[in-house]
Amino acid sequence: MNYDTSFVSEIGGRKVNEDTYGYQIAPSGGCWVVADGLGGHRGGQPASFLAVKTVMESLALTTDNSPNTLHRSLETAQNAIIAGQQSDHELYAMRTTIVLLVIQNDQARWAHLGDSRLYAFHKNRVVFQTKDHSVPQVLVSAGDIRSENIRGHEDRNRLLRSLGNQDDFRPVILRILSWYALVMHFCCVRTDSGSIYWKTKWRNCCSIQIQLHSGFSKWKSCY
Repeated sequence: MNYDTSFVSEIGGRKVNEDTYGYQIAPSGGCWVVADGLGGHRGGQPASFLAVKTVMESLALTTDNSPNTLHRSLETAQNAIIAGQQSDHELYAMRTTIVLLVIQNDQARWAHLGDSRLYAFHKNRVVFQTKDHSVPQVLVSAGDIRSENIRGHEDRNRLLRSLGNQDDFRPVILRILSWYALVMHFCCVRTDSGSIYWKTKWRNCCSIQIQLHSGFSKWKSCY
């Protein structure tokens, strides 16, 4: 299986770039992680750096991409950030979003907390995207606003879940059974920050043409 990964990160309107990314490729798959430190909470940059570093180190120790493994890696990052909050009074409120993708053989899983997103594309069409853990997303789910109104909504930065939030650690973990021919985009979407995304493309190495395999639509929520 071939993987083509590229990334771009921009500081946007902030004084400090609080985005962090990381990835690693293995013979049987790989993992990709993006985190966006929360600008309204002190320590956004160290929070995102610590989250990505901890998750990558945790996943490097295993070849398993089960829901428990992803949950455990995020829980390890959560504990590391909380320890950082408690050890440095200047970082007492540091938090970050996170989204990660782990591929192992023929199975892909991803997980997220906050409003950093993963998009799955096929033939230039969005076939799946993660749902933000934010106030505007709740309004979308309730039918009060449309999804395209999230970006400009006055409460777009009010997150309900994030790493470092001790009151609500509930990552969402999903999987797709057949994922060949997909293009994945990871991005941080808040308008007061820069943008970071990965365009990660993989294909069946036995075929020149990218083809959609059966079972593509079988999304399953694990949490």
